[in-house]
Amino acid sequence: MVPEKNEPDPNEMNEQPGTFKAPEPAAKSLAMSTVCKMIILLLAGIISFTLGAKLASAPRFQNTIVSQLEDSRNKVFGLSSASAGVSTAITLLPSDVGTPIADKLADLSGYFILILGALYLEKYLFLIMGTVAFKILIPLACLMGIVYLLIGRTALKKAAVKLLIISLAFYFAVPVSVGLSSLVDSSVMKDSDKVVETAQESSKEITDAVSKASDGESGALEQAFSTISGDLTKVVHKFENILSNFIDAIGVMIITSCVIPVLVLVFLIWIIKSLTGVVMEAPKWKNPGHGLLQLIRNAKTSSHNH
Repeated sequence: MVPEKNEPDPNEMNEQPGTFKAPEPAAKSLAMSTVCKMIILLLAGIISFTLGAKLASAPRFQNTIVSQLEDSRNKVFGLSSASAGVSTAITLLPSDVGTPIADKLADLSGYFILILGALYLEKYLFLIMGTVAFKILIPLACLMGIVYLLIGRTALKKAAVKLLIISLAFYFAVPVSVGLSSLVDSSVMKDSDKVVETAQESSKEITDAVSKASDGESGALEQAFSTISGDLTKVVHKFENILSNFIDAIGVMIITSCVIPVLVLVFLIWIIKSLTGVVMEAPKWKNPGHGLLQLIRNAKTSSHNH
């Protein structure tokens, strides 16, 4: 009688060491999802580096924004030169009656420099940020996202999303702020050319009168004052109005060149944060004085115990 052979259990064969166990469907789906995400991030980085950077640095798009910034710069130059001319002309008035106004007009030069600095900062930030954002920051954020999918560190994911938010916000802040500023300029700054023209005419009248007086024409200054407004008091009042118009123009330019870009940047960051759900917290700095105070307290407590 031949003894029966015991056939091995299929379940036991699968459990033997060294045998291959097929992955579960859920694991397959998770792995496929991770690979798809990595491919999407890789394609996004490549598109940003090639097509995105090319579109951001396109001359047609850049020239539109840059020309609007240069128009604002030319307005500042015109107001600045007119203000300097009026300030010089006022000092020629007799009895130094226009000296306080001339000093205030001279003080406006600091505000003009501030506005010009903001305009130049916007211009070069826009020209540089397109290349920096689409060729460096966004591909770097995509790379950090791929590394996060490989090793699973949450800090990399947060850093990648924050880097993406900052790069997009800084790039789009200038075009959006320039668009809003152009709307404000078209509705509020229509009289800026008139302000410059009035200031130049008033300063020219005084300088021409002084030139005639220096040539020996007696009563040229008095005749010029009567031509402008009738007497010296009205002349001073007219220049006070010119000073007020300059201050109004500077106030509008500070809003359009300094305040609106900052508000647009903050607003864009807030919108992107709301869409992505990322919380961007400022780093928390420890107070060194608190730690020193705690050490002193611990030292006093230990000395009392001894």
